[in-house]
Amino acid sequence: NTSMKDIPVRVEVIGTDDINEKIGSTPANVSELLGEANGIQVLPTSTSTGNVSVRIEGLQGQYTQLLKDGFPMYGGFSGGLSILQIPPLNLKRVEIIKGASSALYGGDAIAGLINFITKKPADKPYFDFLLNQSQRGASDISTFFSKRKNNFGITLLGTYDRQSPNDINHDGFTDIPQSETVTFNPTLFYYFNDSTTLSFSLNVTSDNRTGGDIYAIKNQPDSVHNYVEHNLSQRDYYQLNFEKHFRHGNILTVKNSLSYYKRKIMLPDDAFGGTDINSYSEISYLLNWKKNKMVAGVNLLTDNFRQNKKLSLLPGDYSYTTLGAFLQDDWDMLPKVTVEAGFRGDEQNKYGFFALPRFALLYKLSQGLTARIGGGMGYQIPSIFTVLPDQSDFNNVLPISNQVNAITSKGLNLDFNYVTNLTDELTFVYDQTFFITRINNPVIPQTDSLSKGIYYFENATGPEIAKGFESNFTFDLDNWELVADYTYTNAENQFDRIHPFVPLDPMNKILLTLIYEKENDFRAGVEWYYSGRQYLSDGSRARNYWTMDLVGEKMFHYFSLIANIENLFDVRQSRFGPLVFPPYNHPSFAEIYAPVAGMTANLEMRIRF
Repeated sequence: NTSMKDIPVRVEVIGTDDINEKIGSTPANVSELLGEANGIQVLPTSTSTGNVSVRIEGLQGQYTQLLKDGFPMYGGFSGGLSILQIPPLNLKRVEIIKGASSALYGGDAIAGLINFITKKPADKPYFDFLLNQSQRGASDISTFFSKRKNNFGITLLGTYDRQSPNDINHDGFTDIPQSETVTFNPTLFYYFNDSTTLSFSLNVTSDNRTGGDIYAIKNQPDSVHNYVEHNLSQRDYYQLNFEKHFRHGNILTVKNSLSYYKRKIMLPDDAFGGTDINSYSEISYLLNWKKNKMVAGVNLLTDNFRQNKKLSLLPGDYSYTTLGAFLQDDWDMLPKVTVEAGFRGDEQNKYGFFALPRFALLYKLSQGLTARIGGGMGYQIPSIFTVLPDQSDFNNVLPISNQVNAITSKGLNLDFNYVTNLTDELTFVYDQTFFITRINNPVIPQTDSLSKGIYYFENATGPEIAKGFESNFTFDLDNWELVADYTYTNAENQFDRIHPFVPLDPMNKILLTLIYEKENDFRAGVEWYYSGRQYLSDGSRARNYWTMDLVGEKMFHYFSLIANIENLFDVRQSRFGPLVFPPYNHPSFAEIYAPVAGMTANLEMRIRF
């Protein structure tokens, strides 16, 4: 309820303009949108499913919490499919908080959180429709509608996305899996008066993915071509939100959500499946009092997984319940200094009580220069879905032992932001961030279990530490904008003396973006992305690489045409080495550290009024 620039916690915002730009290249999901945010890495984990993992500040994807309108709707069994099932067309903005944020939303936010904020209806009707086709066989149809009339409002999102299987390097296996995704998401609003709103949102998503031997997918599996991996998933949920505004800016908020997620993974000689049911309930009150903004509340989170016993005999069921209470105060101590202090206490039915303090400070050094420092503690309840790499089928996995402790963390962030007008027309923004996070009790596969083919987990004997810095430079001149991002990350598993570096985590990343835009007429842009060398799980180092993207959009009165080329120079990991290893009826796959799809071009028509 405060301007982002006036709060002690650094919140990075991907706004409507940036979202619209990325809709032009990847309208099916938000992977491309997040992948080009500074300090965030969207890491593919499987060419058979297309699954991805979202890393913040060098920490593995399991430590990133995903929210939708403040509800923790993703994670757990859905794993890397979550990002692939979030369409961007109904998003107003994306808020990113880096560093330990468990004090805000509970467990899982050790590395940080990403909150997807959806659009709300206005009195004027709004309609958005797009058609997209790529030369790689991606076909997308999406539509969004919103309208408010008197006491009622509605938003409606519908999407259909289809992808044909692609074997780009001609090794006989898919580099882009076959997929079909359908999403239907209506939201109803009732406005009791100008200060009281009730909203009810329903979401239904069906997702079908098939990868593996390209011959078996396009024809029928036989004795030679039999490796096919099917991923079938269904995600249904509702969100209920009540908000009452009082005098002086005080706000009462009541939330409730229930999510049903069913997934089945099928391989030639193996299978795994189950149902994950989650609920979230929260009541909070925001109080504006003199120089303080205080928020207090309680919430209840449940997570119940039931394994399909017809597909796997090993036990995997679990039921988790977490009751939490939180208090946070933002105090304008001095005209240039704001201090934030918060505390959260969570009682978990299996792992006990977690105390999660958090602090942050904002100091406005001058008119254009601000400094922030913040830190906090976090935790995560281990499960086979958070500690296993997502390319696993979760079979041959024993439940987490009672001897395994919860994962805990401590983190610290320091940020400087400088804004100035170099000339009457040229604006310069410089943002510098330093970060460090220490994770205690990371959960890893027990060494002997790897050779036996049955996973068994234990706490590591030492911590995982990620540290580094991010530098961002932005120049804005009339219709031109130049953005330069650099990220340095050093993430180490200090319990592993042989291969201490966290795999698939490039130490150096650079993103350069140049955009020219004439409002309501034309937009063109070019992006260069550099990924430095990174370690693989066996201790070897992968190659560095550059990619280049081009985009152009011509705007008319009610519609626009968008042409986009990703990876113009066709950089592919398969040019550096094989992606699939024999025997091909039971193949193993290389870790993915570079693009596998190569150059991709798409053309999109978007109608808005």
